[in-house]
Amino acid sequence: MGEKTITFATNCWEADWEFIIKSGGYLQKIKNLDYVNFSKKILIINNVNDPKLISKEADKLINSGVLDEYYLVEENAKKVLDYFEIKKESFTDIGYYYSISPLLAIFFSDSEYILYNTADTILEPKKYNWVDMGINIIEDMSNKVICVNPVWNNKYEEARHECLSRNGMENENWFFMPRFSDQCFLMPLKFLKKKIYNEKNEMADYFWPHNMSSNGTHINGNVFEKRVAAHMFNNNMITATSKHVSYYHESVRL
Repeated sequence: MGEKTITFATNCWEADWEFIIKSGGYLQKIKNLDYVNFSKKILIINNVNDPKLISKEADKLINSGVLDEYYLVEENAKKVLDYFEIKKESFTDIGYYYSISPLLAIFFSDSEYILYNTADTILEPKKYNWVDMGINIIEDMSNKVICVNPVWNNKYEEARHECLSRNGMENENWFFMPRFSDQCFLMPLKFLKKKIYNEKNEMADYFWPHNMSSNGTHINGNVFEKRVAAHMFNNNMITATSKHVSYYHESVRL
């Protein structure tokens, strides 16, 4: 198997763009994956007060070689939603802001794989090449495994329990189970670029099940995470979660 092309992508918004762009957050994410040869590194800029100022700062990352491309959500969202045949009104306002950044990242990536993690997650700086191993798993089990990720917040036992409860499997390196998280995912772009984002599945309702409005509707609506999970569940696709490396999601700053 030859070396696969991989895009790295993350996002930022008004509350964290200074950390991601000005304070080394984007570079730290890349350094923690310095065993990966990315074909492209992109940033999605979403819901910011001064796009011109932030674009100038992002240009500095391009000039220094840290970043290859960045995209402003407000300039590109409509064509991305049209491409994926998603109606903006199918999101709540909050759900839209959660969802539009990974959709832009997928739309503007042209590699074979994308490694996406949200701005408020960071991979532990561990010299363990789960990315290449994960691609091998996806390639070898292409009819079953469609997503690979590290474990969340070092919770290996929680992942084992979830794997058992979901009738998954495990080997010495991976938990295999029906789940999806947008916090950190490695997936083939040929899958994500399909028009898969309007499906539903009851198993996907575990996303934000307690965030309910007074009339009993989900505040975050049918978010990106939920849409991908629904398609995966509808087609018996699973995620392989590493037993050897973690990402952290609670606005951790390493």
